[in-house]
Amino acid sequence: MSKINHHSLKYKMQHQPNKKYKDLKQKQKAKIADWMFLETNRFFKENGKLPVEGEIEALAKSIYEKICSLAI
Repeated sequence: MSKINHHSLKYKMQHQPNKKYKDLKQKQKAKIADWMFLETNRFFKENGKLPVEGEIEALAKSIYEKICSLAI
């Protein structure tokens, strides 16, 4: 009988649903940083200024949706 070495996203989310940033792997942290840079860069190109408080929250929410969809 062989053991399966991979699990579904649902299993991973049930196993550790709420990780802290410090508990993430380096590749995961880098991916999140890249997404934040790209979103901030896109915002700057569209508006000609860096985002302020309310706008930063909107950018963070869009990044959070990506994180949830990949079960990071």
